[in-house]
Amino acid sequence: MGEKEFVKALDDEISARLRFRVVTDAGQLLFFVVQLEILVEGEWRVVVRYDNSHGFTHRDEFDARGRETKKHIPLPDCAAAAQYAEQDLSDRWEWYRDRYLAPRRRRPR
Repeated sequence: MGEKEFVKALDDEISARLRFRVVTDAGQLLFFVVQLEILVEGEWRVVVRYDNSHGFTHRDEFDARGRETKKHIPLPDCAAAAQYAEQDLSDRWEWYRDRYLAPRRRRPR
């Protein structure tokens, strides 16, 4: 069984990144995590995470207060789900980031 973890920068400032964790056995993907992280006030925060823990593929979305919601994503297999997750987060990271930060920007100073 093999396990790998790595990150991929999404912007030149390296203020947004994807974090990957995969577990394989004999070339078969058994477990994955793909999460979007953004840098907020010097700290990396998880904005959206796809994984197949709990026996099903799902997406967790977080708000600036750390609250999360889960959504089941029915996909045929683990590899397809991981590929979908990477594509979604790579294509829409700015939208997810802006939605995460929106309540923060509306707060009176």
